[in-house]
Amino acid sequence: MKKTFTIILTLIGILTFGQESDYSEIDNHTKLIDSNTELIELEFDLTNKSDSTNSEYAVLKIWHKEKKIFKIIKEVSVDYGEIKSEIYLVGNKPIKIIESESMNYYLTDSIAKIKGYSIDIE
Repeated sequence: MKKTFTIILTLIGILTFGQESDYSEIDNHTKLIDSNTELIELEFDLTNKSDSTNSEYAVLKIWHKEKKIFKIIKEVSVDYGEIKSEIYLVGNKPIKIIESESMNYYLTDSIAKIKGYSIDIE
């Protein structure tokens, strides 16, 4: 019973520390991609130009070198803010994906006073 318990704890410890080294290795790869000045950046406008009243936009950015893609960013404007997706690739396989949202909201005068902001709304 003690041997089984010891073996299980040892395996859990090995798997836990193995994951931490994978995370640090992924972070190192992403830092190398971000700092690589030899990568070529391409930008594509994905906005629907036929709708002239539409103020939303969509942009796709790709960082590549010698027919290999290292990083892809897609930024899309939505009604409430912006959605941004970043994909890091090594050997054309994704190693890290980051998705983020930023919200554009406007405070009414009463909410601003409650939160302690001093803004004048006209």
